[in-house]
Amino acid sequence: RLSFLKRYWERICAIVFACSCFWLLYYIYVEKLRRWDYLGFPLGNVSGTTLSICFLIAIAPAFFTPTDIKRFSTFITWCIYFFVYIPVVLYPILQELRPDVLDLCFAVGISFSLIIWIPRIKASQVKVRISRATFKCTFAALYIILVVYSFAIFGSSLSFSDITDVYGQRSLAGELSVGNLAGYATGWLSGCFNPLLMAIGLRHKNRLCLAIGIAGQLFVYATFAMKSILLSIVIILAMYWLVLRREKIKFHGIAIFALVSLIAPLVFGLMTTAEDSVLYENISAIVFMRTYGMVGAITGTYYDFFSQNLHTLYSHINVVSTFVSYPYAVSVGEVIGQSMNLDMNANANFFATDGIAAAGLLGVVLIGAFIGFTLRWFDSLIPAVNLRVACAAAMPNIINLSNASFFTTLLTGGLFLLVLMCSAWRGPAELRAQPISAEKARWNPRFFSRSRRSASPVL
Repeated sequence: RLSFLKRYWERICAIVFACSCFWLLYYIYVEKLRRWDYLGFPLGNVSGTTLSICFLIAIAPAFFTPTDIKRFSTFITWCIYFFVYIPVVLYPILQELRPDVLDLCFAVGISFSLIIWIPRIKASQVKVRISRATFKCTFAALYIILVVYSFAIFGSSLSFSDITDVYGQRSLAGELSVGNLAGYATGWLSGCFNPLLMAIGLRHKNRLCLAIGIAGQLFVYATFAMKSILLSIVIILAMYWLVLRREKIKFHGIAIFALVSLIAPLVFGLMTTAEDSVLYENISAIVFMRTYGMVGAITGTYYDFFSQNLHTLYSHINVVSTFVSYPYAVSVGEVIGQSMNLDMNANANFFATDGIAAAGLLGVVLIGAFIGFTLRWFDSLIPAVNLRVACAAAMPNIINLSNASFFTTLLTGGLFLLVLMCSAWRGPAELRAQPISAEKARWNPRFFSRSRRSASPVL
């Protein structure tokens, strides 16, 4: 028995973490999300059989997802599993907006399985050869251009808004960003450049890079007042400390982070209430309602709406819209907001936006295949020596995946640009690992003296 437990200990832990997360999310929906019924959190009369099938679909990936994180795709997959997949499988079932909602669970399960298995296809590594000096100069030039451009647009409206009152700042920033490339500039800064600086600072103990990255994220927050920007600073630091600083990268840290994010507000709620504490009200809204609740519930709302209305056939993507006519007058999120009789842009994760809205259940499976092949390509670009940097820097984009289109995250959010930079970055650790050429060794006294001492004596 001890031998069995030792051999399968990590797999057992993965299953236990998955079960714990599932039932915590179930409790949060049934108990804590009742305050936000008007945002699409109805509680249906779910049968035990349906809930049991949902449970099996939700925990199934924990049985075969690799527990050792040796690839960029594995890290992304575990993050999607805890923060997107489980809520998306569970909450539409609890909503019970449609009798065929279990079909959605099966489609999401198949889609996520493709995300897990396709990156395992063998492919050759793509080596990007750029000198360290060239990378630094290019990075610095692009960074300065983006900061100056963003400041030129938002300079007169910059404000470090209180997290309890951000909508005025967002409205003003939205007006200033109309008709220009401000969305791309701030998206690339917050999703690529600043996180990469933070990741390099953490990995190589460079305090200047870390400080510039944090300051850059605060600058972006002062433009659009997006809470996720502030949250990304904490998440990058926490995820690096829990997962990426260790000799071997394991999934445990990701699971622990997810469970702590669910349990901590519940414990805090035992000591106070939303009516007595503005801080607890905002924490519960960010964690329970926004981070987990909306991710799953909005998916169910999308499924209900697009089961009765026209699909976009991917025309919600700018490039595709030039060939395929978009069937609605406003964006997909605004269409769903109007269907809920709410004045809101109901953005949703890629399962909903790029799957359900685009082509129904077939679209859900197709987007899983597309993400799987994209992650496989990312694996071939990112060298093993840069894995920790890439994973830490990708956290803001992982946050975006929970409530944005994958294509938006890829382009506007800067994920594609981030992967290219991680493929080209050559840190100090890699430089030390490279062999010194004969020409360099000839002019390196330290290397020459070591080689003489280690050589065999001449007889």
